[in-house]
Amino acid sequence: MKYHLLGHFLAFLSVFLWSALYVSVKILLESFGALELLFLQFIVGYIFLILLKPKFLKTTLKQELSLALAGLCGISIYNLFLNLAMLHSSALMSVLSSL
Repeated sequence: MKYHLLGHFLAFLSVFLWSALYVSVKILLESFGALELLFLQFIVGYIFLILLKPKFLKTTLKQELSLALAGLCGISIYNLFLNLAMLHSSALMSVLSSL
């Protein structure tokens, strides 16, 4: 029962944070550029993951580079395009176009 409630709470938290992304990006773009915000999001996410799981995986340098490249190509490009789109449209239109 305890894990059942934890799962529901984490699901609600992820939906809440994801839905707040568009509005918060629109507000932050008033103070930061799109690339600055991209690096800020990356750094905050990296610090959060280190605090969540401080043990590092035992990987080789080749694996680390391939994981870094995959992260750069995936979420970083998505966030960059999101930030650039938010510069040219409203948060509501961005949410509606992502559905």
